Amino acid sequence: IDAALPFNASLQWRDKGKIRQDPKFGPLYQKYLAKKAAWRRIDQYWLLSVARLGLQLDSATNNTSLVLAFEFVATGDVLLFTADAQIGSWKSWLTLTWKHKDGEGQEKECDTADLLRRTVFYKVGHHGSHNATLKEGGLEAMTSPQLVAAIPVNQDFANNSKHWQMPAPALFQRLQELTDLRILRADASYPDSDEQVPRGLVDREKREWQRFQNAVILDPKGLCIDFLL
Repeated sequence: IDAALPFNASLQWRDKGKIRQDPKFGPLYQKYLAKKAAWRRIDQYWLLSVARLGLQLDSATNNTSLVLAFEFVATGDVLLFTADAQIGSWKSWLTLTWKHKDGEGQEKECDTADLLRRTVFYKVGHHGSHNATLKEGGLEAMTSPQLVAAIPVNQDFANNSKHWQMPAPALFQRLQELTDLRILRADASYPDSDEQVPRGLVDREKREWQRFQNAVILDPKGLCIDFLL
């Protein structure tokens, strides 16, 4: 049974009686079981056909991708992960609005343009393909001076084995301009610890570059890149 669980057994909910009495997890458990939160629970979905359906849909279209935006409540900074969603999917978000509480507990409303304006980390869609990042109202709306982009791409494989232009040249150039070269790539050890500040940056951009450089930890074996926020 443990082998069939989607997560390690140590990460499962504990005995209901014990978890209700836990001062930290008790309140969380109550919120999790609240009737109004039922639509968010996916406890048993892994037992059904969702995984198989998801794999089938992945073969059909990238626009079924789940797109996530995480907000730091204290600062309002946003991390945007767009998976493989293409431009048609991007356009479907543009009119959405949400109500939530800010760092001071005050309820406020935000929309997609506001989230994009506050985005400081953008996981570039679909390996940097030409049709997975909306330009007007999308990338151009990411105006934070702290913006960092991450591209999960192997350019050599994409260009020479699949004959795909990934990352798309025009998109990559614009990303370089908007981020002042603060781009992480899965196929590049960048920035190196001894990387010099790129030429042409003004003082503010140099400070952001230094902060970016200090926030990046490259695995010496090339397995991963840690980026600390």
